[in-house]
Amino acid sequence: MPKRRVDRAHKTAEKRARRERRQLAREEKFREDHARLVVERSQDPRFTQRIHRPDGSTVYQWPADSPQHQQLREMMERQAWCFRDKFGRDPGPEDPIFFDPDADEPRPRELDTVTREMAEGLRQAGRETGVDPALIEAWCELGYVVTEDNRHLFSAGDIAAWEAAVRHHADNVDDDDEDKPDEDPPLD
Repeated sequence: MPKRRVDRAHKTAEKRARRERRQLAREEKFREDHARLVVERSQDPRFTQRIHRPDGSTVYQWPADSPQHQQLREMMERQAWCFRDKFGRDPGPEDPIFFDPDADEPRPRELDTVTREMAEGLRQAGRETGVDPALIEAWCELGYVVTEDNRHLFSAGDIAAWEAAVRHHADNVDDDDEDKPDEDPPLD
């Protein structure tokens, strides 16, 4: 092989190796920063906490004076009211919180139906409030949302997947916008 070609191949390989080392260093720094955040927020009552129980179940706990607590409380009260309205009694411990409104007896809603309706509701709410559609689509795809307030509850891999999904959907939204004209064509 001629010397020039060998030199060029060697330089290309060196550049690739430097790029890979820089990428690896960025990923490692991200993981270290995330681990530091998880430790800082662990047992901090200002943040939602994930509690693993001895039976293997997981519960989430947040401050009683937080907006999340108030929203969840209101949602659960609405569900109990809907249950009483539908079935004429208070829900019992074995009754589903989110029940099939078309059923004569309390039974859980089908997961596919709940998922589809939730995705449609999220998309509609996003359009009405101006939320970035890429965030909504990433949420629908992955089933979770990563925010600054809840980052500590997810693994570094989950966060990387969230960020990749948002980028992917942002690219798709941008592509969709390019297909649409910015303004109506002039009338002849």
